[in-house]
Amino acid sequence: EKGLFILVIYNTISNLFLFTLGIKLYKNDVDFKSISLSLLSPALLASFFGILFLILGFSLPNTLATAIKELGNMTAPLSMIITGALFGLINIKKFIASKNIYIFCFVRLIVIPSLVFIILSPLITDKLILGVMVLSAGMPAGATNTSLATIYSDKGPETSQYVVMSSLLCIVTLPILMYIIV
Repeated sequence: EKGLFILVIYNTISNLFLFTLGIKLYKNDVDFKSISLSLLSPALLASFFGILFLILGFSLPNTLATAIKELGNMTAPLSMIITGALFGLINIKKFIASKNIYIFCFVRLIVIPSLVFIILSPLITDKLILGVMVLSAGMPAGATNTSLATIYSDKGPETSQYVVMSSLLCIVTLPILMYIIV
């Protein structure tokens, strides 16, 4: 329960950045004044209400809760379908030879979780909380990025490559992170 609670908070903060600054970066329109308006996006409002409901012990009526749960269960598979479809458009030889993808994966899967571990290990003594934070930081790029890149820019196919490669490489990096943390 404690690990899940920490993960929810971590993902909420991550979504805060993804659905505000992330969308602005995809649009190539980083106007910090309008980022505050992005806080009213449906994804962020749902996250805030979810945390509020959890804290207050409030439950939605079963019919509404089931509908929202089913809708939420569709988002990841749909994002993965979009990622796969866009990935099918790329040149595999260029994909495998792309240095940028490997640099991204190195930073995303090794550098960032290492920095999180180095910075937080003196501050967080609870191994479970530290482990959740480091493993979350070391996760591959999410398929939602491909959907956002498709909606807000013409970078969908390119973004799908980063998602696919980081997902493949995390098969190696996540067990190593676990070994280091534990």
